Amino acid sequence: MKNLISVDSDLLPACLFKGYGEEDFARGFAEEGRIRLRTLQFFKKIEDESRRDRSEGETYIQTEEMIDIIHVDLKTKRGLGISTSPGVMHHKGSFGNLVYVFCMSKPEVEWKYFLDEMGPYSVEIFDTKLFIDELVKSALMKKPKDMKLLYVATYDVMYTKGEISSSFDLLDFKPHIAQKSHEFNRQCEFRVALVYDSGKSNEEAEEYLDLKLNRAVDYARLL
Repeated sequence: MKNLISVDSDLLPACLFKGYGEEDFARGFAEEGRIRLRTLQFFKKIEDESRRDRSEGETYIQTEEMIDIIHVDLKTKRGLGISTSPGVMHHKGSFGNLVYVFCMSKPEVEWKYFLDEMGPYSVEIFDTKLFIDELVKSALMKKPKDMKLLYVATYDVMYTKGEISSSFDLLDFKPHIAQKSHEFNRQCEFRVALVYDSGKSNEEAEEYLDLKLNRAVDYARLL
C-alpha cells in the first residue's frame, strides 16, 4: 500500500482553501466529508472562461542545451557533417493514464481573487495531513469499475508551462499533472491527484469521481 502513496507530509501547506459556487457543496465537504474530483480534461472545457485551461494535462518545457546540428547538401542529400551549437530544446507531452484531481489554493492566494474566481463559499482545510490521510483511505476503499488505482500524489502546481527551465526531470516532476501557464499563477494551486489504470480513455471516462471522507470536522471548516 505504501507504494501507492507519494505524499511528503513535511511539505504539505499549513492550511488549504477550497472554493465553491454553492453553499450546499461547501457544507457537504466541511460537515460530511463529501468531495468531488475532476479529470484533467474537465478543466479544458470548464464553462468559466477565466479558469479554463485548454492545455491542462499537457507538458511544455524548454531547456537551454548544446544542440547537434546535422548539415546536408540540399542537392545531393549527402551529409556534410555535424556541428554543435547552443540552442533551446522543446519538450512536449501528455499523460496516458486517467487522472482525477482535487484542486485547492494555498494560504498566499489573494482572498478577493479567490472568492471571485473559485466561489463565494469557502472551506478551510486546517489540518492538511489528516485531510490527505482520510482522502487516501477513501480512495483505496473506492473501487470504480474497470479502474485500478496506481498511486495517490500531492502537487504544488508550478506555473512554468512554455518557459525555459535550467533542469528537466519528467519522471520526477510529472509536469503533465502539475504544470500550468503563468497566466493562472494567481490561483496559488495545490492539488491531490489519483492516477488510475483504466480500460477507458481519458475522453471516455466519467468526468468526476466522488469520495466520502471520514472525520471532516477534524480537518475542515466552513468560513
